[in-house]
Amino acid sequence: MATTQTQKSTNKNANPKPSGKTNKMQTQVELDKVVINIGAGGDISKIERGQNMLKKLVGGKSIITKATGAAKTFQVKSGAPMGVKITLRKQKALAFLKLFFTAFENIKASSFDKQGNISCGTSEYFRMKDIKYDPSIGTLGLECMISLKKPGKRVKLKKRAQSKVGKKQRVEKEEAIAFIQKEFGIKVKE
Repeated sequence: MATTQTQKSTNKNANPKPSGKTNKMQTQVELDKVVINIGAGGDISKIERGQNMLKKLVGGKSIITKATGAAKTFQVKSGAPMGVKITLRKQKALAFLKLFFTAFENIKASSFDKQGNISCGTSEYFRMKDIKYDPSIGTLGLECMISLKKPGKRVKLKKRAQSKVGKKQRVEKEEAIAFIQKEFGIKVKE
């Protein structure tokens, strides 16, 4: 009996509490998603060219965005097609961003918001490295919205047992800038 008690006590000491490594892992910034948008202003031919361009760049299926409300000054009806978008996650998002950031030497600091999201765009898709101009697509620009996260963001989004995210789990502007500089080698201009 005495040997089993000593074995139990040694087993307790064998697995000490985790050190600060888990805290460091919990505060590490990672890529959540990338949304690529092409605004067409209701022009159907531009929407079709935008879909072809996204298929060429990303290889996925894009969706058509529609107007949520009517705007008489711009002659836009509710539900009218307005553009094309696609959402990328994980490896596809990283691969696209590596290609996308070849079109830039630097990014303005105003492209980053307080929550660590990044929004930037280019007026011509063929500025990206290894992408050639396609006459069937023409000259189209695109906007890219990048969302960053830290582990634990799901707590805010889940349906059951939803909770607030602590300050340490939110991505700050400075952390987002450091992530972009480290991962993609882009300079951020003030």
